Amino acid sequence: MMQVDLQHPLHFSSGTHQLDISLDIEPGSIVGLYGESGSGKTSLLRTIAGLLKPQSGLIKLDTECWLSSQDKIFWSPQKRSVGYMFQEYPWFPNLTVEEHLRFAGGKGRQKEIDTLLQATDLLRLKSCSVKQLSGGQQQRLAFAYTLIQKPKVLLLDEPFSALDVETRLRMHQLLREYASYSDYIYISSHNPEDHLVLTDHLVVLSEGKCVHVGNPLAIFTEELFLKSRDNRAIVLFVSSTTVRIWANGNMLELPNTKPEFTNLRKGDQVRLTYGPSSVCIHSKVE
Repeated sequence: MMQVDLQHPLHFSSGTHQLDISLDIEPGSIVGLYGESGSGKTSLLRTIAGLLKPQSGLIKLDTECWLSSQDKIFWSPQKRSVGYMFQEYPWFPNLTVEEHLRFAGGKGRQKEIDTLLQATDLLRLKSCSVKQLSGGQQQRLAFAYTLIQKPKVLLLDEPFSALDVETRLRMHQLLREYASYSDYIYISSHNPEDHLVLTDHLVVLSEGKCVHVGNPLAIFTEELFLKSRDNRAIVLFVSSTTVRIWANGNMLELPNTKPEFTNLRKGDQVRLTYGPSSVCIHSKVE
């Protein structure tokens, strides 16, 4: 069990909000953090990593106490088993792509390094310096750099924001393959698709506070979409099993449960129906 109970002021140009979060997370969980910029997602990740010391709080990981303001305990980042993928990574200017992964992974893991380089489409760039990489390539390197550490707690801050749809889906699969190496995974993302595909526990933050906690699909359909819902959506992608749609300003991936929907094409408009914890396609708009 991972217990996180934090209180800390957050200062922004618009004013000051109080980070006030209490979570109890089961081992094996993939937790999604969702909310507007400035809602406290990155501050929460930084506090778990030990990069931000909160005004008060408690962080316990199984039998380890990483933070206790009451008992004056504060473990340094180096003492915590945390892998943190930053939005902007502090690269070593004198190391190549491959050397970064060797540094993160340690000795005797060349086969795994080659596998990660292949999976992130960086194998042909392994001898390049980081400054020669594009923004998307640097993000994939940061992803591989964090995964190869196999920490107890994996913290990913907007890990897919610079990636195209196809690459994003491949990185989703890579994360699934590595998920078993970490006991707890936190993913901060503005994209609902990341949470719907990857996470089993969603925390929606607003001005430093948890406003919704629970099943991602239930929260998106019941709490977020229904407030301003329009029952029309635009089809973005269709396969024999999946329909990806754009609805209410968000991307959703739904099961293609009716045979006639295989005739849907990109750009078609469809009507949606909403259930207590699901959303499905009702009909095509002619």
